[in-house]
Amino acid sequence: MDWDTTRVIDGKIGDYVIVARKAAARTDEWFIGAITDEHPRTFDVKLDFLPRGKAFVAEIYADGPKAHFLDNPTAVAISKQSVTAGTTLKVRLAAGGGQAIRIHPAK
Repeated sequence: MDWDTTRVIDGKIGDYVIVARKAAARTDEWFIGAITDEHPRTFDVKLDFLPRGKAFVAEIYADGPKAHFLDNPTAVAISKQSVTAGTTLKVRLAAGGGQAIRIHPAK
């Protein structure tokens, strides 16, 4: 995958990071990745980097219920939701967990 843009949304070295990356210039496809250490965390992620006036779909691959890096590391919850540049996503990370989000134009 070729990336046009990379944005660090939030992070603290050794603790957590949230990064957004835009796919090649000919698309409006974005990917968000978030990861944390052994501490669970919750973040509000603004999608203000998306083009205004367009509708998108976020495919969210998140830590599942009771996910934990020690005793339940593979619990995954998959969901979709409509988003725009005005949307703020609530990103919840389990202890030792992460989240991956693919954002693409709605059809």
